Amino acid sequence: MGTVPSFWERPAGNALRWILFVPAALASNVLVYVVANLFFNFGAWLSGEATHTPWITIITMAAAGAAFVVCGSQVAPPRGRRAASIVLTTVYCLLCLIGVFVSFGQRNWGELLGACASAVAAIVAAKSVHDETP
Repeated sequence: MGTVPSFWERPAGNALRWILFVPAALASNVLVYVVANLFFNFGAWLSGEATHTPWITIITMAAAGAAFVVCGSQVAPPRGRRAASIVLTTVYCLLCLIGVFVSFGQRNWGELLGACASAVAAIVAAKSVHDETP
């Protein structure tokens, strides 16, 4: 007798993982952005520095971009992690490109650099997922 595969290894579990990998990526993006923003702004407030500086925006957006790709790829089935990371990175970079154009039009350089840093972090995270996936 062989071992019984868990629910997530069965076809229904794999289908559910394919359905949930995008919502998981979105949820992790928002969660990491909010937590990192609170963390850095609270630290800046405690030290008496200005909150909402461009550096805080750049760091939090980069962390959120990496979380989007990594968490979404980890929810996808193991055989599809590379494909999921490619899809997530492509979609995220296209959305960041929209943010770059809007920020450029508004002359908001902190947001522009944050969108660029977020896209770069998503690409680096996708490379990391590719390197660790067999």
